[in-house]
Amino acid sequence: MSFNPFRLLVLLATMLTIVSCDWLDTEEETEVSTNPSFASLRFTSSDYRVSTAYFTVVKEDDIQDSIVVNLDSLPYNTDISKLVSTYSFSSVANTYAFVTDSLGGIDTINISATTEADTIDYRWGVRLKNYAANGIDTASYIVKVNVHTVEPELYQWNRVQTSLFSHPGSQQKAILFNDSIFFYTGSGISNTLYSSKDGYDWTPAQNIAGLPENSQLRNLVVFKNKIYYAHADSSLYITENGRQWTQMSFATQSFHITSLLFQLSDTLHAVAQQGTDHYFAFSHDGTSWQLDKKVPTGFPVTGYAALSFHTRTNVPRAIVVGGYTANENIMQNIWTTENAKYWIDFSTEKTNLDYLAGASLITYDNKILLIGRMNDEGLVHENWYLESKDEGLSWNTPDTTYNQVRELMYNPTDTSYIYMEPRYLTSAIVRDKRIIIIGGRDHATFFSDVWIGKLNRLSFLRQ
Repeated sequence: MSFNPFRLLVLLATMLTIVSCDWLDTEEETEVSTNPSFASLRFTSSDYRVSTAYFTVVKEDDIQDSIVVNLDSLPYNTDISKLVSTYSFSSVANTYAFVTDSLGGIDTINISATTEADTIDYRWGVRLKNYAANGIDTASYIVKVNVHTVEPELYQWNRVQTSLFSHPGSQQKAILFNDSIFFYTGSGISNTLYSSKDGYDWTPAQNIAGLPENSQLRNLVVFKNKIYYAHADSSLYITENGRQWTQMSFATQSFHITSLLFQLSDTLHAVAQQGTDHYFAFSHDGTSWQLDKKVPTGFPVTGYAALSFHTRTNVPRAIVVGGYTANENIMQNIWTTENAKYWIDFSTEKTNLDYLAGASLITYDNKILLIGRMNDEGLVHENWYLESKDEGLSWNTPDTTYNQVRELMYNPTDTSYIYMEPRYLTSAIVRDKRIIIIGGRDHATFFSDVWIGKLNRLSFLRQ
């Protein structure tokens, strides 16, 4: 048999490969993870708000263990006594959950001993201890499942003043001015001012100088750190401190301001009269006025509710609701504008409002609230408290389960409520995320009480 050097080389190479593999198998060891840190916690539930709960790790200085917590609380009344829980860690040898019961006892569960998700009671406290894959390194966590303790959509109301004043006060208007609430009352003979920082505590009555008798105080508007008032004598009145007023005459002009509307885009807008016709008017400084277009048919000149606000897309807008035309016809129209030149009448598209006057409008929680109104018979409308979720197009009565102006009274044997009496010509403002409703009247009674309400959700640190 002849010698074949090529076949010898192949044999030697194969032998060396086998020896090398054996050497590697004996010298190299598989790396085992030493990282026991938390990765995620997930709940399995038919309620998507529970199943999408997101947990993160936070560290508090006074607690040794880190905390696994959902920063966005689960819905009010969520049952956390039997939550199907799936944990994951960077690596695992064994994971133990130490579950506290209502009596303070501790149940120990090895949650890594099963391939199925574990059901755990989180009501009284849970502590985790996870061993890394090397079986030596550990990490401990406190698990906290946050659940809202109050109904987020519930409005809490309190009557903080039963009688702010006892003197005659048929004319009333509250405004925000100089970082305070200014509440004006008028008897037809004299005018009085009350002020407050928060709606709870009020200064004693202050006399007003310079305003005429029979002032229609509903016609007050704040503009550029001053308050303006248009009176029936064809004059404007102005104040810088809320107490001393100065008359501004328009005798040299061919028109006069009959009623103020609102401030919109750094301009004060009003309704003016020239001869027998009514026009829109505007001023950039509150002193020099210019006439604009004639008011459209059906546009009110008195008794309306006006509001300027920003839309959800941050566009300046204003609406004017109800009121009386120059012919003293009560209206149900809802007028809206973004520039006070081009107006849209929502009632030609959609409105479920009846004829009304004497209402107040505020923006709150991305809604417009209409508080207080009279009908075409001069009586309080049955639905005197309404809300609009589409910036004034349509209106509905709020769900009385969550939003009803009433104060909860606790008695030893019973839970009862004091309800706010239906009314119109109220004053309503928003201050520090609170709704403040002051005074008003019905066909027989003048009110001087103060109610303050707040949506629970707006008190939460995270929205």
